[in-house]
Amino acid sequence: MPPESKDLSSVKDKTSSFNRLHTAESKRSKGMYLTPEELRGFDKYKYKSEDTSPVSKYITHPFWNFVVQLTPLMVVMANKLVEPTAGELFDHGLDSSAAFLIPMSLFSLFGHGPGIVSLLELYHIMLACLLGFFVAHWEKYNTGSLFLPWTYDASQLAIVLVYLLTYFFGVDLWKIQLMPGFPCCHVFRWTVYFTSVIVTVAMAVYNMYQARISKTDRGLTFYEGCRPMLSFGGLVALFYTWLLLSPAGILELQPRMFFTATGIVFSNITCRLIVSTMSGQRCQPFNVMLLPVCAIILIVPFVQSAQVEVAILALYTAGVAVFHVHYGVFVVRELCDHLHINCFSIKKP
Repeated sequence: MPPESKDLSSVKDKTSSFNRLHTAESKRSKGMYLTPEELRGFDKYKYKSEDTSPVSKYITHPFWNFVVQLTPLMVVMANKLVEPTAGELFDHGLDSSAAFLIPMSLFSLFGHGPGIVSLLELYHIMLACLLGFFVAHWEKYNTGSLFLPWTYDASQLAIVLVYLLTYFFGVDLWKIQLMPGFPCCHVFRWTVYFTSVIVTVAMAVYNMYQARISKTDRGLTFYEGCRPMLSFGGLVALFYTWLLLSPAGILELQPRMFFTATGIVFSNITCRLIVSTMSGQRCQPFNVMLLPVCAIILIVPFVQSAQVEVAILALYTAGVAVFHVHYGVFVVRELCDHLHINCFSIKKP
């Protein structure tokens, strides 16, 4: 074969290889949920957090360090080798679901009714818990650093204590009147309000202010900095409007399903905020899962059958659950594909 033919053949092989590589990269960049800009943003991301909680410093961290010493070496190696970016997204995304499941489980202990708390009050408590969780990620969106709330470790210990007390003394313990009109469960109620709404929000605002004056934040404008709260505010406003306009009293008919629908949408909003923060992109001001609620609150006042409204809630809850699982699965797959790693494996593909 003439020399010229060999050179031409070599060029064709290289061109073919380049085209295959380019095609693979193009497919990888065209994700269902993650944009090319977000994927490129993940390449630059570095995890940064601060934990100044006394409970964490003197109780929980020493405890976990002790547990690690008893953990099999293979498990420790797996935790160290896992890709930090995908691990953080996966971990915090699941935490956003636990943020509504934990209050729901505690409601089953305390119950509701005269002399305890109403279902509406329980819903307020759950929203307060969700606010406390969301504010930490709103703070990170502005500062670039996750300041772990002081209430985080304390709340975990409090939950363990609540379950232990209920196991030994029964659910009637929380109905004991500490004073007229103030049962034991109200201690938990006001603790949630104080820690989630006052302490957590106040510390987040303070940390954002300190980051701004020290010029270590992301330098966002006031509107851009508050943009994540639009989705959370829309969630609260629309679901609250639904329960107020409901002729059948949907909160009384299906409290757990209504709480679950709220929690799933909250988890999706939070996951999308986490993605925006980690990739350094602008967050969404309104979540697509809230669009059906806009339609529902226009229809509900004219629905005279309680069974029909319950069916609407059931269909909506099932729909957002499927959509959220689909979102989670494909975001993890797209990120793993971009980072060239396998999900649930410490081995490179």
